[in-house]
This record gives sequence, C-alpha cells and structure tokens, in this order.
Amino acid sequence: MKLGKRLQNLRKEKNLYILGAIIGFLAFAVGMTFVESNSLFVMVGIAGMVGMGYCISNIMKLQLK
Repeated sequence: MKLGKRLQNLRKEKNLYILGAIIGFLAFAVGMTFVESNSLFVMVGIAGMVGMGYCISNIMKLQLK
C-alpha cells in the first residue's frame, strides 16, 4: 500500500513539473516575441527559461528515483 501511494505522489509531482516546464516555455516564447516592444519582456523570457530549466532538471531527478 505504501509503495502505491509513493508512486502516485511521484506521478503527481512529475506532472506538476511538466506543467511548470510548459508554462516556462510559454513565458520564454512570449517574452522573446515581444522583446522589441518593451524591454521588460526580456526579463519575462529569462525567468521563463530559468523556470523551465528548473522543472526539467527536477523531472530528470524524479526519473532516476
């Protein structure tokens, strides 16, 4: 029973990181698309890229467990 619960929690955690990576990618894409109109979008793009990298690294750590 404990193993099943642990696997279920790992799946939920992995799904949240996948969602975070997708949101990070979208923030990066939007930031880089509108960078010419406002330089603040550079920060949005950088934050999206950092967030995406964080989520992907955690997904890889979960896969190794």
